[in-house]
Order: sequence, then structure tokens, then C-alpha cells
Amino acid sequence: MTDIPTLRRPAFFTGQALTADDLNAVADYHRELLWLHQRTLHGSGIVSGLSVNGAKGDKTVTVSPGYAVDTSGRSIVLDKSQPLDVPSVVSGPTGNAVTFYLTIAYIDDDQLTAADRSGTCGSLGAVWRIDQPALAWSDPTSIGDDIVLGAITVSNCKLSGPVDLSLRRSALPERQPYVYAGQTQASTTSWGLWQASSDPNSAIFGLKVSVDTSEAGFANVPKYQAMVVGSRTVTPPGGGSNAVVDGYVQVSHAAPDRFDLTMTLPNGDSGVNPSWALTKDVLTALPTNNGWSVSWLGVET
Repeated sequence: MTDIPTLRRPAFFTGQALTADDLNAVADYHRELLWLHQRTLHGSGIVSGLSVNGAKGDKTVTVSPGYAVDTSGRSIVLDKSQPLDVPSVVSGPTGNAVTFYLTIAYIDDDQLTAADRSGTCGSLGAVWRIDQPALAWSDPTSIGDDIVLGAITVSNCKLSGPVDLSLRRSALPERQPYVYAGQTQASTTSWGLWQASSDPNSAIFGLKVSVDTSEAGFANVPKYQAMVVGSRTVTPPGGGSNAVVDGYVQVSHAAPDRFDLTMTLPNGDSGVNPSWALTKDVLTALPTNNGWSVSWLGVET
């Protein structure tokens, strides 16, 4: 890399006479480190805010407060909303609308407004500067390294359409999918009957269970997939040939820390989902007797 600065970390000793250059060197050292960190680890672009609002027919646009990083790693901060007049252009050479890019750029210290203070022996100097970025309308062919906030088209000194934000580039890394898989313990999976209503005599659709996924630590609602693990074989209460009880699972009421799973059990024949196996008594005991648990997968994007 060719943009690695030569850094001198200031050091002090007891009794040292400190000058303005010594103290400024501390600020310069940390600023150069910050800029190096930002341009090498994060790149340039918009970090947050700096939205541009303007509709067709408007003669001004408004830029909201925000933060960006330029190609040198320097922080660009706009601390309050700022309106900007649309360029006073009637039309292009052929009567068409004219395109402009709205850019934001870092301003060097010597161009910032400074607060001066008198010192000893008639000295005078800046004690702080207000960081302010430069907002400008630029020709799309000559924007250089400035950060593009949006594009507009102008006709008759006003916007001929809404602000185009497609050219904005984010300095934040793309979020990778977060994938987490888990499985409930059969002994603690609390299955219940899935019925048509709260009436205990209402029709039985199948089985249901609420699955706790808090161990994954999802920040948003992920896409869940789930399956029921365990034997599907069931023996008639009075003896006879075994049958299979199985159905279709569906995830509902998904949240970052849980979801509900229902298993629909359609009526079958003597071998699969026979009527005697879909009774309340058999289904209530089935998950425990067969050691049913829920294996699940969550994908957060």
C-alpha cells in the first residue's frame, strides 16, 4: 500500500515545556490513525443519513444530517438539515433537461471557520474549528473523489423529476446471512392439540408446539424451516397392527426468539393416520411416547 502515513506518536516527560505544536501533534497522530483505519477497513461512502429530498417541480432540495467517509478515510459530518437551491438552468443545448450530481466533500482546516483567542505577548490563534462539509452541484463527468448523494434533472430552473438516489454508495459492509440451527429436547417439548377452537370438543386438526429460538440471538425475524424428529409408529390402545401417524408441518407467528409449529394430520387409511390414531387420547400421548422434538433452522438476512 502506498497510502500508509509515517506516524510519530508524541511522548511527554515531567517538566517538559509543552507548545501548541506538541498538543496539535497529539490530535494529528490520532486523526491520521482514524483516517487510516477508515479507508483500509471500511472504504468510502455514506455511513448514515445524508438523504436528499426533492419532488418534481421543486426549486430546492433538502439534505438531512448524516455521516460519510471519503476515499482518504476522512470523516464528513453534516450536523443539521441543509436546503440547496436547484441550479438555475432552463434546459440543455438541445432543449432537454440537464443532469447534476449532488456531492459532499471534506473541507480542510484552513478553509473552516475558526474561533480565535488571544494569547500571551500579543499572540492570536484558532482554538477550535467547526467541521462543515462542502455540498455542491457537480457535472456528472467531473465529480472526482467526492461522495455522490443523489442526482437530479433540471428543466426551467426546477426539478423535472424526483431525486435519483441509485448512485449512492454505502461505506457499510454488506450484511451476510446469519444462520443458526437448533433442536428442542424431547423431554421438554410441550406439544398440544391443534383444534378448531378453544372448545375442547371442537375438531382436531393435528398437533402444535411453540419453539423457543432465543439461543440464536436473532436481531430480526429470520426465515425459519422446521421438521419433527421422532418415531411415527403408534400401536392401537387395544392391540393390533401398528400404524403410522404423520402430517404436514407449518411455521407461523415467527419472531426473533420463537415460532409456532403446527402439524396437520389428515385422515388416512388403516396404515397411515387411521381414525383411531387421530383421537384426543392417542394424540395427546403420542409426542411424549415417541420422543418427538423439533429440529429447526433460522436464516437472518
